Amino acid sequence: MLAGAPVSLPARERAGPGDQPVGCRHARLDHPEEIQVTQTSERTSSATRSSGDLPGAVVLTVLVLSRLALFAVWYFVRALEYGDLNYYWEKTFHLGETGLATTLREYPTPVVWLLDLPQLLGGGSRPAYAAWFVIGILILDLAFCWVLWRFGGRFRGWAIAFWSVFLLLVGPLVWNRFDLVPAVLVGAAAVLAVRHPRTSGALLGIGAAIKLWPAALIPLLVNGRNRGRALVGFLITGGGLALISLAAGGWPRLISPLVWQGDRGLQIESVWATPLMLFHAFEPDRWEIRISSYQAFEIFGQGVGKLLLLSNVATVIGGLVVLAILIRSFFAAGTSGQHVDSRGLAIAMLAVIAIIIITNKTLSPQYIPWLGGPLAALVSWTGLGRGRRAEPDPFRSMATRWVVALLVIAFASQLVFPTLYDAINDLHVDDPWTPLATTALVVRNGLLVLFTLDLIWSVWRTPQALARERRTAAE
Repeated sequence: MLAGAPVSLPARERAGPGDQPVGCRHARLDHPEEIQVTQTSERTSSATRSSGDLPGAVVLTVLVLSRLALFAVWYFVRALEYGDLNYYWEKTFHLGETGLATTLREYPTPVVWLLDLPQLLGGGSRPAYAAWFVIGILILDLAFCWVLWRFGGRFRGWAIAFWSVFLLLVGPLVWNRFDLVPAVLVGAAAVLAVRHPRTSGALLGIGAAIKLWPAALIPLLVNGRNRGRALVGFLITGGGLALISLAAGGWPRLISPLVWQGDRGLQIESVWATPLMLFHAFEPDRWEIRISSYQAFEIFGQGVGKLLLLSNVATVIGGLVVLAILIRSFFAAGTSGQHVDSRGLAIAMLAVIAIIIITNKTLSPQYIPWLGGPLAALVSWTGLGRGRRAEPDPFRSMATRWVVALLVIAFASQLVFPTLYDAINDLHVDDPWTPLATTALVVRNGLLVLFTLDLIWSVWRTPQALARERRTAAE
């Protein structure tokens, strides 16, 4: 097929499994970038895209009701609980006095500017700060839903519905902390990676400037024919923000997030604290739980030092596994110029993020939304449930399994924090809810470990699954 020749595609071939434009099958697999489709064929018809998907009215209903339910819980049940918003407000309120170099040093410099925006809009008022913060997070949330709807795969309705239910199960925490920002940026980067690599790389660059960990994902984009464009986008935004931060705050402020938490102890919600938290439920006098200087509840007592050592070893091993995933994904894409499959990219992203979460000695509930964005992107290409195919789709089966697991993880996280948090942090002695709170913590962390192991195994299986799919399509 000649490059530049527009192709009119039959409706049944307009949406490939990885949501890449399809001309003839061999052209799609070998040289997808040489297929220039017309505007009509590039945008699959609504009838084709919605085949097997949720109706638009259902999607809109789920989206609206989930946000209303979140607001109701935040406003009525949790009594306008601000959580970290009070901390953000206080630090940014005194920014002019303390200066950038000593304000929120645990976060990258762009976070200070981000958190100062509600301060400027609210005029210094604490309630106004909270209102503007929540409005900003809600706008980002809805923007991600729009990205899924506009650029996602054939099952975009399922993706938005999953994302909506997922946020509802995480709870109002998503409105009280800024971690939804990197979650949305990474999720949008996953959606746009194949068709808009430069924008995808730029979004990862912004995410890395805000929360650091998204930088680990850029090697997944920098392969195949998109390597240059994705890297350029990442360097423009991520590198640009780093240079601006260096100029504004100096070198010590630039690297402060990397060294700030080096001496942290074992946070009670981390995977590595789980055995001690279980023992603590039965023998509370043997371990002490208190707020550390890092504004987190940590556990102290017998066995903590050994578990901290294990977590450090696990972090190193996790880093090696991440490196192996990046190498595996690179060679799976091939060095001959093939495009990365959208589903394989999302799975690899999920695996890397999950490894970062479970190997760390700290684990806060706001980390859980990080997993939702890439999984929503994956669902937009795979759908959920059994589907209509005679043979089960392995990618659809994996996505369905992970969606169920992550929804349970999200709900258990909301039970742990904020619902039953006082029952495990020693603020209330002999709390009758301690057994339930501890059970929720053990279930959440156990599922997180199984979820991560399943993802790692699936990364290795993905190339074989794609190869079988190609052989089937060629027959």
